[in-house]
Amino acid sequence: MTRRELLEQLEKDGLMQVENRGRVVQCLADAAAVKSDPVYIRVLAGFGAWVSALLFLPALGMMHVLDSAGAAIGWSVALLAGAVALSRLTRATFPTQLALALGIAGNLLIIFGVAESRHYHNALGPAVLAHAAVCAALYVPLRSSIYRFAGPVAAAILATCWIVTKTGGSLIHALILLEAALAGGLILMPRRPAVLTPLA
Repeated sequence: MTRRELLEQLEKDGLMQVENRGRVVQCLADAAAVKSDPVYIRVLAGFGAWVSALLFLPALGMMHVLDSAGAAIGWSVALLAGAVALSRLTRATFPTQLALALGIAGNLLIIFGVAESRHYHNALGPAVLAHAAVCAALYVPLRSSIYRFAGPVAAAILATCWIVTKTGGSLIHALILLEAALAGGLILMPRRPAVLTPLA
């Protein structure tokens, strides 16, 4: 039985809606494209994507595009939108790695822009809030298990640094309690969505 015949049979049996057929075909094609790449090709493509994205930030700096906080935040929004679009369009190696690199670069630019807007004076608290907001906004749309793991971890580290520097560590117990409650809730959840277990 061919792939086309299988899809037609699923539609006939009422197991798949007609409007979802295009998405299924696209997912199968993306999976085949990823599997067809040898390991060394995937490594080179991922490395190239990271280099291209990370060199983009110094290029913006040399063009004096990032001289103001507004410009940095504007470019970060553009990078984050590009990351989400790339991660949604295909699952091939290079675009997937480029989407992750653009997402991290955009995240860093948001933090830089917020710190720049406050002239780096008491900027850690707002930077933590900005990073947490970006993580929350991108967690579902950006299809990257690495970002879904690294983003919240970075938020917890930044929050810990802010608590230690601002309060002398007096609120660290509240942060640990919050993290324990979140971890306990995830562990006790009977059916966790795949998006909540990115590294599983």
